[in-house]
Amino acid sequence: MDGTLSQLFRAQSSFHVISIPTRLDTKSGVRIVLWRDIQRCFEHARYILSGQDMVLFLTDDNFEEIAYRPGSILQVVMADNSQGDLPMLYRPTEIGQTQARLLSDALKATFQRWNLKG
Repeated sequence: MDGTLSQLFRAQSSFHVISIPTRLDTKSGVRIVLWRDIQRCFEHARYILSGQDMVLFLTDDNFEEIAYRPGSILQVVMADNSQGDLPMLYRPTEIGQTQARLLSDALKATFQRWNLKG
């Protein structure tokens, strides 16, 4: 990956924000986030919103991508309408799978206590 700039994302019905590093598109010189990188963090992702507007994909021969939007938290709309799955907050290489599962379970319990959907 190129650079340290990241795009912020959250599942549409969640308060949890994650940061996905951007890449530099060498053809256009524009910073982008690959759709497959988003799908790695949000398994059931369908499309992206910026406010109420759908974010259009930039495409080339090999990839679907979105342009970097500094300062914006983009919303990931999930395939199932419940959007109950929390995004994968950490990759297994950064912390153990058991710790990630426990963290996810703790966050879901917090949402239930607050009577929020997460």
